[in-house]
Amino acid sequence: MWHKPYTDTIGKGYMVDICYPVYADNELAALVASDITLKTIKRKLLSKYKEALLIIANKSSDIVSMTTEAADLFRIKEAGDFRYLEPLNPAVNIYELPEDLILIKTRSVELKQLWQKLKEKDSFELIIDNKLNKVKSVHIDETDWSLVHIEE
Repeated sequence: MWHKPYTDTIGKGYMVDICYPVYADNELAALVASDITLKTIKRKLLSKYKEALLIIANKSSDIVSMTTEAADLFRIKEAGDFRYLEPLNPAVNIYELPEDLILIKTRSVELKQLWQKLKEKDSFELIIDNKLNKVKSVHIDETDWSLVHIEE
């Protein structure tokens, strides 16, 4: 089971975790869990597609990862390396990402439009910076994530 991205309180960056129950004789015996930084997901899954405009988002509209090119296109500075831009303070809700990393709250009108259209269909056209782009989305099995490809 994958959890929503959250802020690591000791400074590792934005993270997701995965946990899996282990049963013995039909009883819960243990939970196996691991934390993964969003920076690691970006490096492992997206780094080989340097020129591509790719976004990984979960069904709650949180951006799990995106290529630097996509972050630049939508002017999402928090997604550059998924690190904090300001020190954490005790009032921070660690389960609330910056608004620009949440597709339904972002300041980017184009990202909000992208999210609305993704809820309706997997393939469509979207105008970004006065250019018509093709958008395709595929669900990533075993997660609640989708990989979104924007083709200029």
